[in-house]
Amino acid sequence: MLFVGSSLLIGSPSPSFASDLGRQGLVAVGNYHICFSDYYGEVKCLGNNTDGQLFVPGEAAGPKTIVASSNFTCVIPESTILTCWGRAQNGWDV
Repeated sequence: MLFVGSSLLIGSPSPSFASDLGRQGLVAVGNYHICFSDYYGEVKCLGNNTDGQLFVPGEAAGPKTIVASSNFTCVIPESTILTCWGRAQNGWDV
């Protein structure tokens, strides 16, 4: 649960504070994490990181699309090469 006013993300082992979210362009919500692009096109993630959901690779900058599942996130950045991070499932590698 994300409280925009108080900017407290609850549900992670140690709560994450997101006081400077800026203007978001895109938002994707997984089961226990949320990822968004900020005003400058950087992708940021908050929440549970048990499967690496919060580790955003540099290739994810300037996303056109962000999607999130229970324990992974994928973006299609300006380079149009699909970039994913988090837990690998069903034979694909992140």
